[in-house]
Amino acid sequence: RRRGAADAEGQPKMELVTLLACSVTAAVAFLLFATLAVARQRYLLSFGYHSPNLADPLPPAMSVDGVEAFIKQRDQAHAPLKPNNESAIYWAPGKENVQVELCVVMIHGWSSCPIEIDPVDAAVARALGAHLLRYRLTGHGLAPPERAGEMMLKTATRDALFGDVATGFALGKLLGRRVVLLGVSMGGGISTWLATRPWALPELAGLLLIAPAYGVNTSRVLAYKYFKWFLRTVPTWLSRALLHASVGPVHGLGMRKSPEARARQMKAWTMAYPSECLLNTIDIFLTIEFGVNSADLKVPTCVMYNPSDPIVCLESFKKVLQAAPSISYLKVADSEEPHNLTGNLMSPSTVDRCSRHFIDFLHANLK
Repeated sequence: RRRGAADAEGQPKMELVTLLACSVTAAVAFLLFATLAVARQRYLLSFGYHSPNLADPLPPAMSVDGVEAFIKQRDQAHAPLKPNNESAIYWAPGKENVQVELCVVMIHGWSSCPIEIDPVDAAVARALGAHLLRYRLTGHGLAPPERAGEMMLKTATRDALFGDVATGFALGKLLGRRVVLLGVSMGGGISTWLATRPWALPELAGLLLIAPAYGVNTSRVLAYKYFKWFLRTVPTWLSRALLHASVGPVHGLGMRKSPEARARQMKAWTMAYPSECLLNTIDIFLTIEFGVNSADLKVPTCVMYNPSDPIVCLESFKKVLQAAPSISYLKVADSEEPHNLTGNLMSPSTVDRCSRHFIDFLHANLK
């Protein structure tokens, strides 16, 4: 009897030990799986990202007199576009279809279009005697609104946008013997990525950045820091469900703006798109975070930023640019819009100041 009683008393203890052992094993297995999944995703998003076509993305034997036809055919293939949202070339006076010394290539921001900072980019090009190429990113500037949001989700992917900045740069090399890249917000992020590619350095003369985006600003920076990995590691259906639960199925812009400001923004921005589009932007941010070494940013670089920017993550901003050897900053904290720092559409009061600062910077630093 005593032995039977002892066995009976020991059985719950053995069950508890077994349960604990199984729990520990499951936890270790989960952590191992999560570590491997994150490592794989990190590889795919950064070190594993390469394309042999980015250094030479244009048709063979293309020359300066074919650039205008190239961008028009590309826009026509994605028509209909909103008015004035297309790619465009502004020729230096008297130099149409002639290669000049410099070309300014403007790469706009996420959900925006090439007229985002007009006329700042035009003023810079004019002061340098340069051509100006405004290049429309894939999936942007489209009409009608329902199609625009859907196409941003389907086509404005990391690979497409990196391909766009490489193509814009290659077109710029046909228009000018050297290129000045001017990137705004997300366009600034992908322009920074291109500026650290070894194959871009010989013809890249300078880099101008306005509120460059290397991450999303959030009051919970740590939450974003780890949540982004989780979203790109779990299955896509789960990522979508989590985004729908946290931010809703549709991400809308300008909801708190005045009717007048919203009407201006509608001219250049896609005002609503599926929240899953945020996965595309996270892919870009992660690739920049792990694929850009700011010590490789060897060209003169000028950055305009707002320390109170509600859109971009200043922590990521500082991390990406911290080791750049030749960089200048201008704080712009008094624009009408805290993220759209300049341009007649959203922040006209800073146009002259920002244009002059970029022009003075380039005159002082271009060799």
